Order: sequence, then C-alpha cells, then structure tokens
Amino acid sequence: MPGLRDSPLRGVRVSGGNDGARRFPASAALERSSIAPVPVGGPVNLYCGPCPGPGTRVWSGPTRSSDGREPPLVQIPAANHPVQRQAAFAWVPGGVFTVAVLLVVALFVVAPGSFATKAHLALHGLCAQTPTHTFAIGGQPLPFDARMTGIYGGFAAAFAWLVWRQRLASAALPSWPVGVALLGCVGAIGIDGTNSLLLDLGLPHPYAPHNLLRLGTGMLAGVALAAVLVYLVAGTLWRAPRDHEAAIGGLRELAVLVGLGLLVCVSIPFAPGWLYGSVAALLLASAVTVVSTVALVGLVLARRQDGHFRTFADLQRTGVAALGLGVLVMATISGARLLAETSAGLPLPIH
Repeated sequence: MPGLRDSPLRGVRVSGGNDGARRFPASAALERSSIAPVPVGGPVNLYCGPCPGPGTRVWSGPTRSSDGREPPLVQIPAANHPVQRQAAFAWVPGGVFTVAVLLVVALFVVAPGSFATKAHLALHGLCAQTPTHTFAIGGQPLPFDARMTGIYGGFAAAFAWLVWRQRLASAALPSWPVGVALLGCVGAIGIDGTNSLLLDLGLPHPYAPHNLLRLGTGMLAGVALAAVLVYLVAGTLWRAPRDHEAAIGGLRELAVLVGLGLLVCVSIPFAPGWLYGSVAALLLASAVTVVSTVALVGLVLARRQDGHFRTFADLQRTGVAALGLGVLVMATISGARLLAETSAGLPLPIH
C-alpha cells in the first residue's frame, strides 16, 4: 500500500464487525489484520470487517469534515472489491488456552488406571468398541473400533494439514467438484455401514464386511469432517474471514488430504506394540478436538459472538470454555453409556 502511511489524514472511520464504526489513527489502522484498503473516492478509504461485496455501503474519507458532519457513504464498485490478507491467523499458542490444555492432559495422566483403560473409558461414549471390529497394537485393542479409528485418524491428518496451510479463516464454499467428492467420501461410509448392518440383521448383503474397509471408508469420512469443521470455524468466528478462498482449493488438495489420511490409517494396524500409547493418544486428541470445535461454534452462536474475533488471542477464553464443555460432553455420554450397560449386565470396556 504505497503512500498510505504518508497520508495527511489524521484518522479514518472504519466500520464492520459487532462493535460498529470506530475511529483509529491511519497508521494504527494499517497494523490491524481485519482492515483492507478500498480504493474508491478520496485518497484513503479503509474498511474493517468481513470482505464486502460489490455495492456494499461503507464509510469513506476522514471521520468528520471541517463542519463536523459525518462522511458520506459510498458504493464499492465491483472492480474494487477488496481481497483481505490473513497473516494474523497464523497460529500462536495462547497462554490461557495452553494452560487449559495442559490441565486436561495432566488430569487424564494422574487419574487412576492404566492408559489403555482410561482411553477406553474416555471414548466409550463415542464408540461401541466392538472387539471383533477393533484393531489391536501389540495385543492391546485400540480405544476406537476400525471405522471410528478411520474417522478420527483421517480427521487428524486432514485437520493438521489445513491448520498448517492456515485455512482456518477460509470461509468460501468448495468448488462443485470438491463438494461432490466430499459427498462421495461421506457416502462411502454410509454404504459400508449399511452393508455391515444388513449382516448384523441376518439379511442379504452385497459383500463381506472387513475391518480394512471400515478403516478406509471411515478415513474418507474423517477428511470430509475436517473440511466441514474448518468451514464452520472460518464462517462463524472471524471478523475478517477469507471469503474468496475455500479450505480445500481443488481436487488436487483433496487428494493430498486423502493421501495423508490413508498413510496415517493404514499404518495403524501394522504399528509395533511400543506405539500403542502414541496411536491411542492421537485418537483421544482428535476426538477432543472434534467435540470441542463443535462446542466452540455452538457457544459462539449461542452468545451471538459470530464475526467477533480478529485473532486467536481474542478467542482464548471462549476456547477454554469450549474445551471444558467438550470434555464434559464426552465424559457425560461415556458415563451414561457405562451406566446403561452396567445395568443391563454387559461387560465394561476395560482391558
């Protein structure tokens, strides 16, 4: 933005977000990630908030004219539609949220019981943990069955890549080829799950179920889940999302995500015994991330804070609340399921 810092304007009026129009010095405004230049009208026009579409009415020029009147509203021509930068969305661990995560980990570690037992109990609310449908590492069954291992393993791989590529602010819908492919990923697990259900009901079924098929179709669904959650986060949380960019930029990027998920999930059944703790911890962390992210979006909407946050630092306290709510939901569902199974005389998922 050449010449903008040298502008004679002492201040500009910016609008957008939940706090309405606010006044900042022009030099300070340039440091705010949510402000984009709008080259219309006078020498300097700044807009703060979600990326405006053509025809959006925004404040232009100095905050007040010499006679004290507010500046006029101007129309943004289609040719001057601003493209916003998202450098501020690079992830930096926040102090409060980091302490909360470490506290949850510490509570899990110091809780009585072996790691495998605690992992099974923590995830029992999300999975039936059927022994015949579950992979074992070093003779120890994983806390998720094959299908859920695929879902949360695929999610972990895809979500990590999307975070690394700074896509948590990418709020555009995917292209139709990517959208159709993601629907196909979800459809695959639906077909395989229906086939297994037909077998359980003693009805004719197209093919013999297999844990590797459960793992693979679950992985595809996990990739789709990561794409959906990133889209929800980007469209719900941020004051200045990247409305022009989708989280998955095309079929090539989707293929990368599927490849990463396949690499993670296929290696799980063949992992040596000493990796059991790492694999179980990955599945635990992935499950907590999914449930807490859904809780985060729900909290933000319930508190009418959508479009309120500029950076992850602004999100820390709400993130801590979402993490606590996610852990509470998982513990409640697991406890209720254990109580129901105990009442019915079923064995506990303790190994």
